[in-house]
Amino acid sequence: MAKLLNTGLDVEGALGAVAEATRSQLPADRVSIWFRDDVTGGFRMVAAPAADGTPLLLESLQMIPSAPDAVRIPLEHDEAHIGLLESRGR
Repeated sequence: MAKLLNTGLDVEGALGAVAEATRSQLPADRVSIWFRDDVTGGFRMVAAPAADGTPLLLESLQMIPSAPDAVRIPLEHDEAHIGLLESRGR
């Protein structure tokens, strides 16, 4: 993962590559990474495979729509919630 994050891609591109690498190693149909948007301060998502339509921008991670088949792992740095990793399917 560190290699993907240090490729020189923009944040969305790097996190998309991490989502795809994670999905390929899990029994999952989709892996999403929710991260804080630097411009708005809200949370947005990249997914593998890529989601259709306009990307969601949410004020809080608690606003992520629930899914019965989702496994969610909070992403934290110095005890602050900075994002969420979500796996769905299979």
